[in-house]
Amino acid sequence: GYGNNPTVTATSNTLTYARTMHNSTELPNGQVLVTGGLSDASLFTDTGARLTAELYDPNTNSWSTVAGMQTPRTYHSVSILMVDGRVFVGGGGLCDSTPGCVNHFDAEIYSPPYLFDSGGNQSQRPVISAPSVANYNTSIPVTGSTGFQSFSLIRFSAATHSTNNEQRRIPVSFNSSGQSYTVNIPNRN
Repeated sequence: GYGNNPTVTATSNTLTYARTMHNSTELPNGQVLVTGGLSDASLFTDTGARLTAELYDPNTNSWSTVAGMQTPRTYHSVSILMVDGRVFVGGGGLCDSTPGCVNHFDAEIYSPPYLFDSGGNQSQRPVISAPSVANYNTSIPVTGSTGFQSFSLIRFSAATHSTNNEQRRIPVSFNSSGQSYTVNIPNRN
């Protein structure tokens, strides 16, 4: 009842750092940010923490390393896409009385490359106006900046124990004319 078996395509390279207990966050442009984790599956430790983040790009089908973190984000950490396109990365530890275990009651904010222009300056943010409610299998009018190349529906996160079962990104088709767009909302499946 769910269609054909999925097609699995190997990436052109692998993650630079083997890791477990990491977090993956799908970004609005379809890239996937991998943060934190450990070199092996040890609980309640920062030994082997992976500070360097990695980014999967579906356009090139490859991984690259990106700006790292200052604090280990290991067991019980989270990584959540924020509404402004940045990523909240926090927590780690949640220790009991394990000797040497550190609880990280703080967070860091990752700013993806798409938030900056080629000179490294913060890009001008797009502006949109859209209905607050849409039904399945309909089209909605959207107005905004010119030149949008894609639209997607994004469901917010609910991350725990390095697992995020809630985040969704669904690319949607659209038509455009200047600053007016017609965005097609898919059926419920």
